Formats: sequence, structure tokens, C-alpha cells
Amino acid sequence: MRPDYLWFARYDGVATVSDPSIPDTYWPYRRIKQYSGRALETYGGQSLNIDRDQFDLRPVSWFVPFGDFDSGGWSDLIARENSSGKLYLYP
Repeated sequence: MRPDYLWFARYDGVATVSDPSIPDTYWPYRRIKQYSGRALETYGGQSLNIDRDQFDLRPVSWFVPFGDFDSGGWSDLIARENSSGKLYLYP
């Protein structure tokens, strides 16, 4: 069984979800590619090193219960902040 979404990293600086080692027919509209790391961003006077990602996503339909944390009928995204351990829900 394959996962619902594929998130992979290839630091080639190209903002695309294509990768020669992963055919485009695998996980169509369910891909995230981390294409750059250590990009310096400044918000509110604070500078952070962040990773850059490219998304090509469509939600998994309501009949897939996995990842529906807010009972909205769609898969949700949860992110964890490494420094504090806080979890963020993106329905």
C-alpha cells in the first residue's frame, strides 16, 4: 500500500514536483518536493533559515478517514515546530 501523499527532497533549486527517479504517474496531484534548504527569510525583524517546497496537491476525498483531524471530510496537514515542539493544524 502506498502513502496518500509523497514528500521528497532533492536540493536542485528547481521548483517542480517532477523527479527523474519517481515517474509522474506515481502520486499525481499528491506530491511535495523540498527543492532548496537554508534559505534565509526575515519576518518581523527575525531571520530564519527555512526550506523551500513546491506543492502539487489535491485533497484526498472524504471517504479516506486518515488525516482528517478536524472532521471536515478532507485530509489535513499537521506541522511541528522543531524549536518548541508546537503542532500546527492546517485543515
